[in-house]
Amino acid sequence: MGCAVRVHVVTVGRNCEPFALRCLESLAEQTRQNVTVTVVDDASTDGTSDIVAGFCDGRPGWQWQVNSEPVGATRNQYEAWQSADLDDGDVVAWCDLDDALASPDALARLAAAYKRRNVWMTYGNYRPVHSHAGPCDDRCSCWTCPNVAPYPSRVMHTGKLRSFIRAGGGFRFNHLRAVTWRLLRRVDVDDLRDDDGNWWTSGPDAAVMLPCLEMAGPRYRVLADVLVNYTADNPASEWRTIVDTVRSNHRQMLSRPPKRMLAQ
Repeated sequence: MGCAVRVHVVTVGRNCEPFALRCLESLAEQTRQNVTVTVVDDASTDGTSDIVAGFCDGRPGWQWQVNSEPVGATRNQYEAWQSADLDDGDVVAWCDLDDALASPDALARLAAAYKRRNVWMTYGNYRPVHSHAGPCDDRCSCWTCPNVAPYPSRVMHTGKLRSFIRAGGGFRFNHLRAVTWRLLRRVDVDDLRDDDGNWWTSGPDAAVMLPCLEMAGPRYRVLADVLVNYTADNPASEWRTIVDTVRSNHRQMLSRPPKRMLAQ
């Protein structure tokens, strides 16, 4: 796979006007050439849609759309990666419209991880920042900025990921999340919907990463390099606006049976 791997970035958001241009610029500045991008504005009511249209229109390798009504991040992300023409060795990475890649070589460093044998997905690493005050410090109470970490080998080999998280092991994955198409194409629509058949209204990260980690088993890596600047003070973040829904949806995701680990 190595140098031939293509990285496809999925970027979605709603009402991200203070952050969207920097996000898109960080994608366009990437030194790695074999990169494609899909951007979706989820019917923003501020100026985000104008930023998306103005920046993305006509840019080679970029797709974009502005929704007429909001449908939520989970559905937007699913439709974005389904619209791309991907092969099993290609990598899909998520950079939310209110965040930004940390450096022009971020995707080159991401792609380098997939030169190693049996790396089917990666996560990490990121730097929490405040949009006006710079990096977070000891006064920051952003409880969604934990350090990324690997899961115990026994958990990944035995398919006990969800029960381990429920028992207090926690969500150890975070930005930059990336998954090969080999795994992502096997994520079923039902994985992205609640028990009533509705698209998840929160938690799209967990909805994708849980089944992909189960299918990957030990074939994943946690990256140490800072690849994403995560905006920790966006007032529209779901963990600020609908925290009870986030927790409820996570509980439902974690209660589901595990995916079977794929053979080589």
